[in-house]
Amino acid sequence: MSTPRTGAKDGMPDFFQFEISRTLAGLRLDRALQQALSLDAGAAAELIEAGAVFLNGRRKLRAAHRVRAGDRIRAPKQLPPAPRVDLRDRILHRDRHLLVVDKPAGVAAAPTPQGVRGTLPALLADQLGLPRAPTVVHRLDRDVSGVMALALSKTGARELTAAFEGRRAGKWYRA
Repeated sequence: MSTPRTGAKDGMPDFFQFEISRTLAGLRLDRALQQALSLDAGAAAELIEAGAVFLNGRRKLRAAHRVRAGDRIRAPKQLPPAPRVDLRDRILHRDRHLLVVDKPAGVAAAPTPQGVRGTLPALLADQLGLPRAPTVVHRLDRDVSGVMALALSKTGARELTAAFEGRRAGKWYRA
């Protein structure tokens, strides 16, 4: 039923990939994960809430989603630890539409296959008490530090995207 993929570093499975059987069809996503991977309810919920579960190649954040026979599920064996960094003193600018932050190295700028937990938008939403995570319009690699502009509204996302596409927003790199 499940086929673990082996990680290159330690030989341990880094994620499970499996197809929903007829016996699991119709179950909620969290229940299907519990049964297929022998997880407890808390572990299944944590994977889903972290954005680490993919159904047919798309991230699923709703535990109540009903699975169908033939659906393909991919989930990590365990979540990576979230980086411990306080971003509140790294805010360079904030208004209704825009948030500019000095991203430290070691923090992912956008969701990864391991989920959204520990990413810059998730950390900012949590630490600043935002109602939802800011929108990433441009990225920096995880191991790169630098200034990032994120949108706090649809207007901000539209304006910021237009600024980057129209080359009105500059990018400078230093080694």
